[in-house]
Amino acid sequence: MKKPLTEAQKKRLTYLKKFKTMKSRTVPKTLCTAIRDSRVDMESFLSSIGFSSLYNISMDSMPSRLARFVVTSFNSKSYEFKLDKGTFVVTSKKVHEILGIPLGVLVGAKKVDFMFKVNLLMLFANTMCLADTMKGFLNLTVLKRIREDTIISEIDWCGFLHDCLQYSQLPNTYTGYYIGPIAFLILLYLDSTKFNSFPVVRVQPAIKNWNTYAMKRRQDLEIKEQVIGELELHGDCRAIHLRLNANDVSAPPFNWNSWVPRKVCLFYGLSDESRDHCFFLCPKLKVVWLKFWRWWKVPARLSLSDILKGNFNFTKDKWTTKLFHAVCLSLIWYVWKWRNKILHASSDEEVSSAQQEDIFPAIQRLSLLWTSNRASKCRFSWCHWIRAPGEEAIL
Repeated sequence: MKKPLTEAQKKRLTYLKKFKTMKSRTVPKTLCTAIRDSRVDMESFLSSIGFSSLYNISMDSMPSRLARFVVTSFNSKSYEFKLDKGTFVVTSKKVHEILGIPLGVLVGAKKVDFMFKVNLLMLFANTMCLADTMKGFLNLTVLKRIREDTIISEIDWCGFLHDCLQYSQLPNTYTGYYIGPIAFLILLYLDSTKFNSFPVVRVQPAIKNWNTYAMKRRQDLEIKEQVIGELELHGDCRAIHLRLNANDVSAPPFNWNSWVPRKVCLFYGLSDESRDHCFFLCPKLKVVWLKFWRWWKVPARLSLSDILKGNFNFTKDKWTTKLFHAVCLSLIWYVWKWRNKILHASSDEEVSSAQQEDIFPAIQRLSLLWTSNRASKCRFSWCHWIRAPGEEAIL
């Protein structure tokens, strides 16, 4: 006998009926695999043709419920993306902000085998832009227009994907396949909406911020809180929405602070995390700073503001003060890198592993590397650095 569903489970099932799944022919898995497994220097090659934003992306699948929702929300005739809290128009510039592909700006292209170049561009066109039919035949548009002497980075790839959006429509049947740029539409939705339960520091291009795990996790949390399509827009999209709906030329200008959502402590879950807590006062970071004070044999009574401004009174030696300040900044930089590693981890196991990492030895190595490259070649040694780093400034 089956166990009866709880009220919460019934509510969830009722909610999910409004957001059915959708399959798509245009999933970038094969493109990601080709870039990841290639034997050539893909980082240099992609940079040379203006596609550096695609290096190291990991998108093997798309969140299927969000997929149907974003396709439904996008109007392929007016190019408007309509959500409960606002509407904004999708432009070629927005494609560039999301995917980072060329808008037609010249970048010197290195000579790479022509067939290799064409194969990769065909993969991009058919997995990120538009498949030819529901049966998934190849879209040969790119092949017909690329010649051996074509400078890839001069092509308006954002315009090409933007044109493909006019064919965006739901499959005729529930079991049918979507053939439009689904990855772009999902990334557009994720980047344009605020969701405090899954805070992400927005960067451009937005594709660098997301992977398969992060997109699925975001979808699951939105379903859990039942807020799909009901989230507030970020400041840049909100300003566009106000101008669209009210023709208001005096709408609020874009607020850069809106690109950084409310911080949540990645170790203890504290909401509205301050700058001082982020870099200095978090109990996890206090342990790191305590090791740092002991290493330098200085009193632990400095504040983060003192450190950032270089206000130190434990020594009068100018070079020791400069060296100490540089090492402090190295520590702060590494803390930020550590936070990003946790925030963008692709699985719960990676998150847990990163949270338990002891970053102090890496800070010692990094600070030595940075400071030694800014000073005389023979001034620093590893043994002296570990034992008494302050003495290195006066050797």
